[in-house]
Amino acid sequence: MLDYLINITITFTIILFFAWVFMLFIVFTFNFMVIIGLIKTPQHSYLNPDDNMIMTIINIMRTLLYPIFLYLCLVTVILTYIFYIWLGIIYFVPYLIFIGFIPIPIKFPILEFVPPFKTLTDRGILPLIRRINNRLFEFITSGNKQKHTDNMNDLIDYTYIEIKNIFKESFEKLFKALNYKFEFIFEKKEVNIPKDNENDIINSEEEQMKKEALKIEEENKTDEDKIRIMKLINEEIKICVANKSKMNTSDLTSSEALMLSQTNLANYADCYAKTVNLYINNEI
Repeated sequence: MLDYLINITITFTIILFFAWVFMLFIVFTFNFMVIIGLIKTPQHSYLNPDDNMIMTIINIMRTLLYPIFLYLCLVTVILTYIFYIWLGIIYFVPYLIFIGFIPIPIKFPILEFVPPFKTLTDRGILPLIRRINNRLFEFITSGNKQKHTDNMNDLIDYTYIEIKNIFKESFEKLFKALNYKFEFIFEKKEVNIPKDNENDIINSEEEQMKKEALKIEEENKTDEDKIRIMKLINEEIKICVANKSKMNTSDLTSSEALMLSQTNLANYADCYAKTVNLYINNEI
């Protein structure tokens, strides 16, 4: 429930930000045109109903600009605190602590289960801020202007994806309510491949994927950082499995032993998926 509310807040804030930018542009353009004398809507608003309606809309926008700005500033401050706490957890919180001889995972449960870290990571917000900050630091130290371009491209891509998802979900819900099939216009359409060439293309893609997989495997064997990360992942998987799984004892019947082995296998798959997903999200 809390994750759902956080997602709703994120979507609402994104929509509100673009609405605020739109209203700011409209008000600024209107004030500029009044100052240079291009339009005289304020003077005619008492006599002309159309001008009166325009002034009413402009005044509503002027009234809304300030509280929306305060809300966006508040969200920015809160997000900044969350980001630095998230970074602190990643860099300073140990993966494990030992109570006697029992290892207890710390970092993984915090990032996986404590709101709002997982939700903001899954939405790509915290990794995006981290990449932008890293590039700004690299720009300060190296003076490489390409870092600014990379940041702008990252922001544009993220904004495009969020807006596309917001519109897609909104229209899908609307057309679902109307019992009408909806296809989002921004989605890439599938291309019908002629049957004669279909097998050749599939085989070519499979060969390319095999080459890429072998290349990645060779890189992983020589990359010290990836080796270190894989060791940490395996350690946390072992701890997670040890905490969830039960021992197969001699007093169990064959059916109970089979059920226990299946449960332990499912626990391993669950631990593996959660641990790998967490490291992927927080190593971006």
